[in-house]
Amino acid sequence: MTGRTLIVAATVVLLTAEANAQAWITDSKSGCHAWNQNPEPGETVAWDGACQNGFAQGHGRLSFYRNGNVGTTLEGEFHDGKLEGYGVVRSADGKVYMGNFLNGVPSGGGVFVTDDGITLGGDWVNGCARDDKHVAAIGTPITDCPHPAVAKFGG
Repeated sequence: MTGRTLIVAATVVLLTAEANAQAWITDSKSGCHAWNQNPEPGETVAWDGACQNGFAQGHGRLSFYRNGNVGTTLEGEFHDGKLEGYGVVRSADGKVYMGNFLNGVPSGGGVFVTDDGITLGGDWVNGCARDDKHVAAIGTPITDCPHPAVAKFGG
């Protein structure tokens, strides 16, 4: 997921999928499928964990690559190729989300920390979180997260 679009609203920068079609991606070594919220041309993936019925299953690490360089890594509990329960998402540029996932997107308690130390914690719903100054989106388009003023920040 190298080059994922980052979103800034007020002062928080976040990982999010744009309007690209979501799809399954396959680790060429294991043949294991995992959910890809934001497919990009030339993107590959490496799965380090169990594979059940062709899908990432149980605890493991999913690393996305573009042009041979690691981008985003997802680590945690996977169910049928998607993060479920507790997980950690790390971007190549230092952003980190730690918290709960449902159907591959943050849901429930979680904390997002930007590369410059801005923190947004709280209750996430369908990949979105907000407080009185910030809005965050991970794995869902920022436009699906209610907030009056949103600006893109290149990534």
